[in-house]
Amino acid sequence: MTDEERLGVNYSALVAQQESYQDSWENIYDFQSTLPENLTTILKRTVFLPQDFYDIICAYYMLPSALARIVPYLFFYGTSGSGKSTLAKIAALLHGVAINSSGDTFAAIRNSLNDRKWKTVQVASDDPKYPVDFANTEVNTCMVWDDIDPGVFTNKPDLYRLFKFGYDRASDKIMISSDVPGKNMEFRCFCPKIFSSIHPFHSIPDMAELGRRLLVIPTKKIEDLSDNRKAQLGILEGDWESQLIDLDNLDWTGFSDEYKYFWDSEVSQFYLNLKRTVSRSLKGLASHQRILCLDLITTGIVCSIWNDVKEAKERMKKYFAWLEAEQRDTSDNLLQLLNQYVAQEEENARAAKMLPSIYNTNLKNTVSNYYTQGWLLDKPNAKAIRNAMAALGYRLVQGKWSKR
Repeated sequence: MTDEERLGVNYSALVAQQESYQDSWENIYDFQSTLPENLTTILKRTVFLPQDFYDIICAYYMLPSALARIVPYLFFYGTSGSGKSTLAKIAALLHGVAINSSGDTFAAIRNSLNDRKWKTVQVASDDPKYPVDFANTEVNTCMVWDDIDPGVFTNKPDLYRLFKFGYDRASDKIMISSDVPGKNMEFRCFCPKIFSSIHPFHSIPDMAELGRRLLVIPTKKIEDLSDNRKAQLGILEGDWESQLIDLDNLDWTGFSDEYKYFWDSEVSQFYLNLKRTVSRSLKGLASHQRILCLDLITTGIVCSIWNDVKEAKERMKKYFAWLEAEQRDTSDNLLQLLNQYVAQEEENARAAKMLPSIYNTNLKNTVSNYYTQGWLLDKPNAKAIRNAMAALGYRLVQGKWSKR
Protein backbone atom coordinates (compact mmCIF):
# COMPACT_ATOMS: atom_id res chain seq x y z
CA MET A 1 0.00 0.00 0.00
CA THR A 2 1.39 3.38 -0.98
CA ASP A 3 1.63 6.39 1.34
CA GLU A 4 -1.12 8.06 -0.68
CA GLU A 5 -3.40 5.08 -0.15
CA ARG A 6 -2.75 5.21 3.60
CA LEU A 7 -3.97 8.82 3.87
CA GLY A 8 -7.23 9.37 5.73
CA VAL A 9 -10.38 10.61 4.05
CA ASN A 10 -11.72 14.08 4.84
CA TYR A 11 -15.39 13.11 4.87
CA SER A 12 -16.49 16.56 6.00
CA ALA A 13 -14.86 18.12 2.95
CA LEU A 14 -16.55 15.59 0.67
CA VAL A 15 -19.96 16.35 2.16
CA ALA A 16 -19.36 20.11 1.94
CA GLN A 17 -18.33 19.75 -1.69
CA GLN A 18 -21.47 17.75 -2.46
CA GLU A 19 -23.68 20.31 -0.69
CA SER A 20 -22.11 23.09 -2.75
CA TYR A 21 -23.74 21.52 -5.80
CA GLN A 22 -27.24 21.83 -4.30
CA ASP A 23 -29.79 24.11 -5.87
CA SER A 24 -30.68 27.17 -3.83
CA TRP A 25 -34.10 27.91 -2.36
CA GLU A 26 -34.00 30.98 -4.58
CA ASN A 27 -34.69 28.73 -7.58
CA ILE A 28 -38.20 28.00 -6.26
CA TYR A 29 -38.81 31.49 -4.82
CA ASP A 30 -40.75 34.12 -6.74
CA PHE A 31 -39.13 37.43 -5.85
CA GLN A 32 -42.03 39.28 -7.48
CA SER A 33 -44.31 37.88 -4.77
CA THR A 34 -44.32 38.46 -1.01
CA LEU A 35 -42.77 36.15 1.56
CA PRO A 36 -46.19 34.94 2.82
CA GLU A 37 -47.21 34.11 -0.76
CA ASN A 38 -44.00 32.17 -1.32
CA LEU A 39 -44.30 30.44 2.06
CA THR A 40 -47.84 29.28 1.24
CA THR A 41 -46.61 27.90 -2.08
CA ILE A 42 -43.74 26.06 -0.38
CA LEU A 43 -46.12 24.53 2.17
CA LYS A 44 -48.49 23.35 -0.55
CA ARG A 45 -45.63 21.90 -2.60
CA THR A 46 -44.08 20.11 0.36
CA VAL A 47 -46.92 18.39 2.27
CA PHE A 48 -50.39 17.33 1.14
CA LEU A 49 -52.75 18.08 4.04
CA PRO A 50 -56.13 16.36 4.57
CA GLN A 51 -57.69 19.78 5.29
CA ASP A 52 -56.85 23.06 3.60
CA PHE A 53 -55.22 24.76 6.58
CA TYR A 54 -52.21 26.16 4.72
CA ASP A 55 -53.32 29.75 5.37
CA ILE A 56 -53.49 29.20 9.14
CA ILE A 57 -50.05 27.55 9.15
CA CYS A 58 -48.59 30.41 7.11
CA ALA A 59 -50.09 33.07 9.39
CA TYR A 60 -48.70 31.25 12.42
CA TYR A 61 -45.22 30.90 10.93
CA MET A 62 -45.20 34.63 10.18
CA LEU A 63 -46.09 35.67 13.77
CA PRO A 64 -43.77 38.40 15.11
CA SER A 65 -43.07 37.17 18.63
CA ALA A 66 -41.46 40.44 19.73
CA LEU A 67 -44.70 42.31 18.97
CA ALA A 68 -47.22 39.67 20.05
CA ARG A 69 -48.81 39.33 23.47
CA ILE A 70 -50.70 36.02 23.40
CA VAL A 71 -50.20 33.18 20.92
CA PRO A 72 -51.60 29.64 20.72
CA TYR A 73 -49.32 26.72 19.90
CA LEU A 74 -49.35 25.03 16.51
CA PHE A 75 -49.69 21.26 16.86
CA PHE A 76 -49.18 18.87 13.94
CA TYR A 77 -50.91 15.61 14.75
CA GLY A 78 -50.84 12.41 12.72
CA THR A 79 -49.29 9.03 12.18
CA SER A 80 -45.65 8.42 11.30
CA GLY A 81 -44.77 9.38 7.74
CA SER A 82 -47.63 11.86 7.36
CA GLY A 83 -45.52 15.00 6.90
CA LYS A 84 -45.33 16.33 10.47
CA SER A 85 -41.55 16.53 10.53
CA THR A 86 -41.45 18.25 7.15
CA LEU A 87 -43.84 20.97 8.32
CA ALA A 88 -41.72 21.49 11.43
CA LYS A 89 -38.59 21.73 9.28
CA ILE A 90 -40.11 24.53 7.17
CA ALA A 91 -40.75 26.56 10.33
CA ALA A 92 -37.17 25.98 11.50
CA LEU A 93 -35.78 27.05 8.11
CA LEU A 94 -37.91 30.19 8.01
CA HIS A 95 -36.82 31.31 11.49
CA GLY A 96 -33.28 30.01 11.30
CA VAL A 97 -33.65 27.90 14.45
CA ALA A 98 -32.72 24.35 15.35
CA ILE A 99 -35.41 21.72 15.86
CA ASN A 100 -35.65 20.60 19.47
CA SER A 101 -36.16 16.97 20.39
CA SER A 102 -37.49 15.09 23.40
CA GLY A 103 -33.92 14.39 24.47
CA ASP A 104 -32.96 18.05 24.89
CA THR A 105 -32.52 19.22 28.46
CA PHE A 106 -34.53 22.12 29.84
CA ALA A 107 -31.34 24.08 30.50
CA ALA A 108 -30.21 23.71 26.88
CA ILE A 109 -33.63 24.78 25.57
CA ARG A 110 -33.74 27.74 27.96
CA ASN A 111 -30.27 28.95 27.01
CA SER A 112 -30.96 28.57 23.31
CA LEU A 113 -34.18 30.59 23.53
CA ASN A 114 -32.55 33.33 25.59
CA ASP A 115 -29.71 33.64 23.10
CA ARG A 116 -32.15 33.97 20.19
CA LYS A 117 -34.67 36.32 21.83
CA TRP A 118 -32.28 39.10 22.75
CA LYS A 119 -29.91 40.76 20.30
CA THR A 120 -27.88 43.95 20.08
CA VAL A 121 -29.03 45.72 16.91
CA GLN A 122 -28.31 48.97 15.12
CA VAL A 123 -31.08 51.54 15.50
CA ALA A 124 -31.61 55.14 14.42
CA SER A 125 -30.31 57.74 16.87
CA ASP A 126 -31.85 61.08 17.83
CA ASP A 127 -28.38 62.62 17.89
CA PRO A 128 -27.50 64.06 14.44
CA LYS A 129 -23.82 63.66 15.21
CA TYR A 130 -24.26 59.92 15.71
CA PRO A 131 -27.10 58.77 13.39
CA VAL A 132 -26.64 55.13 14.36
CA ASP A 133 -26.99 53.76 17.87
CA PHE A 134 -27.07 50.27 19.38
CA ALA A 135 -29.83 48.76 21.49
CA ASN A 136 -30.32 45.43 23.21
CA THR A 137 -33.81 44.42 22.14
CA GLU A 138 -36.11 41.45 21.85
CA VAL A 139 -36.25 40.00 18.33
CA ASN A 140 -38.69 37.67 16.61
CA THR A 141 -38.18 33.96 17.05
CA CYS A 142 -40.02 30.71 17.70
CA MET A 143 -39.42 27.23 19.08
CA VAL A 144 -39.84 24.05 17.05
CA TRP A 145 -40.16 20.50 18.38
CA ASP A 146 -40.54 17.29 16.42
CA ASP A 147 -42.19 14.12 17.67
CA ILE A 148 -42.85 14.88 21.35
CA ASP A 149 -44.01 12.10 23.62
CA PRO A 150 -46.36 12.92 26.55
CA GLY A 151 -43.94 11.19 28.91
CA VAL A 152 -41.44 13.99 28.29
CA PHE A 153 -43.64 16.43 30.18
CA THR A 154 -44.01 13.97 33.06
CA ASN A 155 -40.26 13.39 33.28
CA LYS A 156 -39.36 17.04 32.66
CA PRO A 157 -41.86 19.22 34.56
CA ASP A 158 -39.87 22.37 33.76
CA LEU A 159 -40.45 21.71 30.07
CA TYR A 160 -44.18 21.36 30.67
CA ARG A 161 -44.15 24.69 32.53
CA LEU A 162 -42.48 26.25 29.51
CA PHE A 163 -45.40 25.10 27.36
CA LYS A 164 -48.07 25.79 29.96
CA PHE A 165 -47.12 29.42 30.62
CA GLY A 166 -45.23 30.44 27.49
CA TYR A 167 -48.32 31.36 25.46
CA ASP A 168 -48.99 34.62 27.35
CA ARG A 169 -46.36 37.32 27.70
CA ALA A 170 -47.95 38.47 30.97
CA SER A 171 -47.41 35.11 32.70
CA ASP A 172 -44.35 33.69 30.96
CA LYS A 173 -41.90 34.21 33.82
CA ILE A 174 -40.31 31.05 35.19
CA MET A 175 -38.05 31.33 38.24
CA ILE A 176 -35.22 28.82 38.32
CA SER A 177 -32.38 28.32 40.75
CA SER A 178 -28.95 29.71 39.84
CA ASP A 179 -25.40 28.75 40.71
CA VAL A 180 -25.43 31.42 43.41
CA PRO A 181 -26.96 30.03 46.64
CA GLY A 182 -30.19 31.79 47.61
CA LYS A 183 -30.49 33.59 44.28
CA ASN A 184 -32.91 32.69 41.48
CA MET A 185 -32.76 33.36 37.76
CA GLU A 186 -35.66 34.76 35.76
CA PHE A 187 -36.49 33.05 32.46
CA ARG A 188 -39.04 34.47 30.01
CA CYS A 189 -40.46 31.66 27.88
CA PHE A 190 -43.00 33.49 25.70
CA CYS A 191 -42.82 32.82 21.95
CA PRO A 192 -44.71 30.86 19.28
CA LYS A 193 -44.19 27.12 19.64
CA ILE A 194 -44.59 24.55 16.90
CA PHE A 195 -44.53 20.86 17.70
CA SER A 196 -45.61 17.51 16.32
CA SER A 197 -46.59 14.17 17.76
CA ILE A 198 -48.46 10.95 17.07
CA HIS A 199 -50.13 11.46 20.45
CA PRO A 200 -53.34 13.52 20.86
CA PHE A 201 -52.11 16.28 23.18
CA HIS A 202 -55.33 18.19 22.53
CA SER A 203 -57.40 15.49 24.22
CA ILE A 204 -55.19 14.16 27.04
CA PRO A 205 -57.17 14.82 30.25
CA ASP A 206 -54.09 15.54 32.39
CA MET A 207 -52.99 18.19 29.89
CA ALA A 208 -56.33 19.94 29.42
CA GLU A 209 -54.82 23.40 29.98
CA LEU A 210 -52.28 22.81 27.25
CA GLY A 211 -54.95 21.37 24.97
CA ARG A 212 -57.02 24.56 25.12
CA ARG A 213 -54.08 26.53 23.74
CA LEU A 214 -53.48 24.39 20.68
CA LEU A 215 -54.25 24.93 17.03
CA VAL A 216 -54.47 21.32 15.85
CA ILE A 217 -53.45 20.60 12.28
CA PRO A 218 -54.04 16.95 11.30
CA THR A 219 -51.69 15.22 8.87
CA LYS A 220 -52.16 12.01 6.89
CA LYS A 221 -50.16 9.81 4.61
CA ILE A 222 -50.96 10.47 0.97
CA GLU A 223 -52.42 6.99 0.52
CA ASP A 224 -54.85 7.69 3.39
CA LEU A 225 -56.26 10.90 1.87
CA SER A 226 -59.80 10.70 0.52
CA ASP A 227 -60.28 10.56 -3.24
CA ASN A 228 -62.06 13.91 -3.07
CA ARG A 229 -59.14 15.52 -1.27
CA LYS A 230 -56.65 14.03 -3.73
CA ALA A 231 -58.66 15.56 -6.56
CA GLN A 232 -58.66 18.95 -4.81
CA LEU A 233 -54.88 18.80 -4.44
CA GLY A 234 -54.37 17.63 -8.02
CA ILE A 235 -52.56 14.48 -6.87
CA LEU A 236 -51.79 12.18 -9.77
CA GLU A 237 -51.79 8.49 -8.87
CA GLY A 238 -48.34 7.00 -9.29
CA ASP A 239 -46.71 10.39 -9.88
CA TRP A 240 -47.39 12.37 -6.72
CA GLU A 241 -43.75 12.30 -5.58
CA SER A 242 -42.73 14.43 -8.57
CA GLN A 243 -45.19 17.10 -7.40
CA LEU A 244 -43.44 17.59 -4.05
CA ILE A 245 -40.35 19.61 -3.12
CA ASP A 246 -37.65 17.71 -1.25
CA LEU A 247 -36.41 20.21 1.33
CA ASP A 248 -33.15 18.33 1.82
CA ASN A 249 -32.21 18.75 -1.84
CA LEU A 250 -32.07 22.54 -1.53
CA ASP A 251 -29.60 24.90 0.10
CA TRP A 252 -31.63 27.16 2.40
CA THR A 253 -28.83 29.54 3.35
CA GLY A 254 -30.25 33.05 3.60
CA PHE A 255 -33.92 32.01 3.56
CA SER A 256 -34.48 33.11 7.17
CA ASP A 257 -33.26 36.60 6.24
CA GLU A 258 -36.45 37.06 4.21
CA TYR A 259 -38.46 36.75 7.42
CA LYS A 260 -36.25 39.28 9.21
CA TYR A 261 -36.50 41.76 6.32
CA PHE A 262 -40.29 41.38 6.17
CA TRP A 263 -40.77 42.68 9.71
CA ASP A 264 -39.14 46.05 9.22
CA SER A 265 -40.10 49.11 11.30
CA GLU A 266 -42.86 50.20 8.92
CA VAL A 267 -44.60 46.83 8.81
CA SER A 268 -44.15 46.42 12.58
CA GLN A 269 -45.80 49.76 13.27
CA PHE A 270 -48.65 48.86 10.93
CA TYR A 271 -49.07 45.60 12.86
CA LEU A 272 -49.34 47.38 16.22
CA ASN A 273 -51.81 49.94 14.87
CA LEU A 274 -53.93 47.29 13.19
CA LYS A 275 -54.06 45.10 16.30
CA ARG A 276 -55.98 47.80 18.16
CA THR A 277 -58.60 47.79 15.42
CA VAL A 278 -58.75 43.99 15.26
CA SER A 279 -59.19 43.71 19.03
CA ARG A 280 -62.48 45.63 18.77
CA SER A 281 -63.78 43.54 15.88
CA LEU A 282 -63.66 39.91 16.99
CA LYS A 283 -67.22 39.51 18.25
CA GLY A 284 -68.55 36.17 17.10
CA LEU A 285 -65.61 34.16 18.37
CA ALA A 286 -65.75 32.58 21.82
CA SER A 287 -63.89 34.57 24.47
CA HIS A 288 -60.91 32.18 24.69
CA GLN A 289 -60.74 32.05 20.89
CA ARG A 290 -60.59 35.85 20.67
CA ILE A 291 -57.74 35.93 23.17
CA LEU A 292 -55.77 33.23 21.38
CA CYS A 293 -56.34 34.56 17.87
CA LEU A 294 -55.85 38.33 18.18
CA ASP A 295 -52.18 38.32 17.22
CA LEU A 296 -52.65 35.48 14.73
CA ILE A 297 -55.45 37.28 12.89
CA THR A 298 -53.53 40.55 12.92
CA THR A 299 -50.53 38.78 11.42
CA GLY A 300 -52.68 37.16 8.73
CA ILE A 301 -54.10 40.52 7.67
CA VAL A 302 -50.71 42.27 7.69
CA CYS A 303 -49.37 39.46 5.49
CA SER A 304 -52.41 39.69 3.15
CA ILE A 305 -53.21 36.05 3.87
CA TRP A 306 -56.68 37.34 4.73
CA ASN A 307 -58.03 40.57 3.25
CA ASP A 308 -59.67 42.01 6.34
CA VAL A 309 -60.92 41.28 9.85
CA LYS A 310 -64.23 39.90 8.61
CA GLU A 311 -62.58 37.31 6.38
CA ALA A 312 -60.03 36.35 9.04
CA LYS A 313 -62.68 36.02 11.73
CA GLU A 314 -64.90 33.83 9.55
CA ARG A 315 -61.90 31.67 8.69
CA MET A 316 -61.06 31.05 12.33
CA LYS A 317 -64.72 30.45 13.20
CA LYS A 318 -64.86 27.73 10.57
CA TYR A 319 -61.60 26.25 11.85
CA PHE A 320 -62.78 26.06 15.47
CA ALA A 321 -66.14 24.63 14.36
CA TRP A 322 -64.26 21.94 12.43
CA LEU A 323 -62.03 21.17 15.43
CA GLU A 324 -64.96 20.89 17.83
CA ALA A 325 -66.84 18.65 15.38
CA GLU A 326 -63.81 16.40 14.94
CA GLN A 327 -63.38 15.99 18.68
CA ARG A 328 -67.11 15.42 19.14
CA ASP A 329 -67.30 12.91 16.31
CA THR A 330 -64.51 10.75 17.70
CA SER A 331 -66.92 8.94 20.04
CA ASP A 332 -69.47 8.49 17.22
CA ASN A 333 -66.79 7.15 14.89
CA LEU A 334 -65.59 4.75 17.58
CA LEU A 335 -69.12 3.45 18.06
CA GLN A 336 -69.57 2.88 14.32
CA LEU A 337 -66.22 1.11 13.99
CA LEU A 338 -66.84 -1.10 17.04
CA ASN A 339 -70.33 -1.91 15.78
CA GLN A 340 -68.78 -3.32 12.59
CA TYR A 341 -66.12 -5.16 14.58
CA VAL A 342 -68.62 -6.67 17.03
CA ALA A 343 -70.94 -7.70 14.20
CA GLN A 344 -68.09 -9.65 12.59
CA GLU A 345 -67.16 -11.27 15.90
CA GLU A 346 -70.79 -12.28 16.48
CA GLU A 347 -70.97 -13.79 13.00
CA ASN A 348 -67.80 -15.78 13.69
CA ALA A 349 -69.23 -16.98 17.01
CA ARG A 350 -72.48 -18.13 15.35
CA ALA A 351 -70.51 -20.04 12.72
CA ALA A 352 -68.63 -21.80 15.51
CA LYS A 353 -71.90 -22.34 17.44
CA MET A 354 -70.57 -20.39 20.41
CA LEU A 355 -71.73 -17.40 22.43
CA PRO A 356 -70.06 -14.15 21.32
CA SER A 357 -67.10 -13.31 23.54
CA ILE A 358 -64.33 -10.80 22.83
CA TYR A 359 -61.04 -10.67 24.71
CA ASN A 360 -60.38 -7.19 26.03
CA THR A 361 -56.77 -7.36 24.84
CA ASN A 362 -57.93 -8.03 21.28
CA LEU A 363 -60.42 -5.18 21.49
CA LYS A 364 -57.82 -2.70 22.71
CA ASN A 365 -55.43 -3.74 19.94
CA THR A 366 -58.20 -3.26 17.38
CA VAL A 367 -59.01 0.22 18.65
CA SER A 368 -55.31 1.10 18.69
CA ASN A 369 -55.10 0.05 15.02
CA TYR A 370 -58.08 2.26 14.16
CA TYR A 371 -56.18 5.18 15.65
CA THR A 372 -52.79 4.50 14.03
CA GLN A 373 -54.45 3.98 10.63
CA GLY A 374 -56.13 7.38 10.88
CA TRP A 375 -59.73 6.17 11.27
CA LEU A 376 -59.90 8.02 14.59
CA LEU A 377 -58.54 11.53 15.17
CA ASP A 378 -58.01 10.87 18.88
CA LYS A 379 -56.97 7.70 20.65
CA PRO A 380 -59.97 6.67 22.81
CA ASN A 381 -59.42 6.09 26.50
CA ALA A 382 -60.74 3.10 28.45
CA LYS A 383 -63.90 4.97 29.47
CA ALA A 384 -64.79 5.82 25.87
CA ILE A 385 -64.31 2.18 24.84
CA ARG A 386 -66.37 0.97 27.77
CA ASN A 387 -69.22 3.37 26.94
CA ALA A 388 -69.23 2.35 23.29
CA MET A 389 -69.30 -1.35 24.13
CA ALA A 390 -72.07 -0.76 26.67
CA ALA A 391 -74.09 0.96 23.96
CA LEU A 392 -73.65 -2.20 21.86
CA GLY A 393 -74.96 -4.35 24.72
CA TYR A 394 -71.64 -5.69 26.03
CA ARG A 395 -70.05 -5.71 29.47
CA LEU A 396 -66.53 -6.57 30.61
CA VAL A 397 -66.17 -9.58 32.90
CA GLN A 398 -62.81 -11.15 33.77
CA GLY A 399 -61.01 -9.81 30.73
CA LYS A 400 -63.76 -10.68 28.23
CA TRP A 401 -66.60 -8.69 26.67
CA SER A 402 -69.87 -10.64 26.72
CA LYS A 403 -73.47 -9.88 25.83
CA ARG A 404 -75.50 -8.57 28.74
